[in-house]
Amino acid sequence: MVCSPSNTAVDLLTEKLHREKINVLRLGNPARISEEVLMNTVDAKVAAHPSFKDIKNYRKTADEYFRMAGKYKRQFGREEREQRQLFYQEARKILQEARSLEDYI
Repeated sequence: MVCSPSNTAVDLLTEKLHREKINVLRLGNPARISEEVLMNTVDAKVAAHPSFKDIKNYRKTADEYFRMAGKYKRQFGREEREQRQLFYQEARKILQEARSLEDYI
């Protein structure tokens, strides 16, 4: 583990270690990381994983369920209320699956 008081110094260390074929994981705010070392961040490594497409699909499906649930108005019958709750439950379940897969990666 290496740390430094400046982001530039950490970026430089990360670049040099990466050039030496040492497995490096750069932590920090992605907005403050130079573009040369972005590939060594947690976000980039997660995005490069083959299962990342599944996470995107899960989130897209969950958004669709939330959108369908939101179409029900405030004043509706018992059946519509149950259907709305089922949509919300399914959306939450899918989001939880996406989070679990993200944690696994």
